[in-house]
Amino acid sequence: MNDFPVSGEISAVKKRSHTAFTLFVIIIAALSAIILWLYVLGYDSPNYEKEFTVEVSVEGESTLRADKGYTILSDFGFSIKVTVSGPQTEVNKLKAEDIKAYIDVSGVTSPGNNYLPIYVVLPNENKLAVSEKSVETAVVYIDKCVVAEIPVKVDVTGYIMPDELTLGDYTVNPVTVTVQGPETELSKIDHAYASIIPGEISGAIKANAPVALYTAGNTAVNNGYITLLDPSVEVNIPVYKTADIPVKVYFVGGYFGTDSAVITLSHDHIKVKGLAEDVDKLEEIRINVAENTLNSDTVVKRIVLPEGVESADGVTSVSATIVFNELVRRTFSAPASAVCSFVNVPEGLNFALTTTTFSMTIIGAPQAVAAVTYSDLSVVIDLGGLDLEPGGEYYIPAAVSVYGESSGGSGVFVVGEYGAEIRIYGTNDDEKR
Repeated sequence: MNDFPVSGEISAVKKRSHTAFTLFVIIIAALSAIILWLYVLGYDSPNYEKEFTVEVSVEGESTLRADKGYTILSDFGFSIKVTVSGPQTEVNKLKAEDIKAYIDVSGVTSPGNNYLPIYVVLPNENKLAVSEKSVETAVVYIDKCVVAEIPVKVDVTGYIMPDELTLGDYTVNPVTVTVQGPETELSKIDHAYASIIPGEISGAIKANAPVALYTAGNTAVNNGYITLLDPSVEVNIPVYKTADIPVKVYFVGGYFGTDSAVITLSHDHIKVKGLAEDVDKLEEIRINVAENTLNSDTVVKRIVLPEGVESADGVTSVSATIVFNELVRRTFSAPASAVCSFVNVPEGLNFALTTTTFSMTIIGAPQAVAAVTYSDLSVVIDLGGLDLEPGGEYYIPAAVSVYGESSGGSGVFVVGEYGAEIRIYGTNDDEKR
């Protein structure tokens, strides 16, 4: 048997090999086409989408200000999410800062909240498109921003105060508070209100109080666009006190003490009113009496009160009846020419004493007073420094004393004020002329 293939068999084998190779090439081409198609779909899809976070800006502010005088008063600063579609290679090249999102306020014509569309601009709009925005519109508060001064009202409540105290009118610093915000909103504000709750009151009130804004109908104004530049004020409230203050007499002549006399007052207490701190300092009302000027047992003295303190019941003077213990008063007269002497007489002055009788009152122990004669008296009239015209009559004060009274030797004192009358005839020079 012959083992070698014949020529027909060789042709059949070659034909089968060629068919297998062709099939192999077709399969490789198909796989390549599939891989290329998958690449196009996976890496450069024409409908690829990607989300970006973009900050929204504002345009047209200068035009808004120039045309209407408006400005943006609301806090503006937020971001939105923007979905961009397009070829994957183009989308993947994109960055958030390449995308512009904005609103345009240049066309706003009315104050208040305005709803404005958010525009988005892409760098390559021929290939890219915005498929979605997380927010379509923005609310922007627009108005004229003005400053106003609002008067302050204060209410004092919730306090305890003794009957002798009363509240005065308050003062506030500053008297107005400054607010800034939308013109339409500020026009609704009538006053700023501050409340003081001092508790137990014993003296003047000084407090810092927060303020709140209210309409004329006492409705609170709560607007986030209004700024209160003076959030608090200082409130000062004087407190007045009424009290009965004792009256006390003091001798200021240097001769006797008040314990040497029985003193009866028309008012031993005077009701006064003033600032509580001033009244609390006033322990007594002092009446000064120069005992050596007393012409009678009764003297009327005007009361003197500290500044800011006044008589609450209208009493402005006090009469004091003074009776000295174991002392007597004596009034007697002496010839004026015998008791009067003159000092500091201008050179060449011609005058005459026209007072003929000089009456005076002395006070002291009974025996000492009884022993005094006019020769014990000194009546000194000082003519120095006086403008004396010829032909004129003048009453000149006199200093009257009892000899020895300055040392207490006689125990007798002159009381009252005295003087004498003189007539001026001229000077020696006048006679020569």
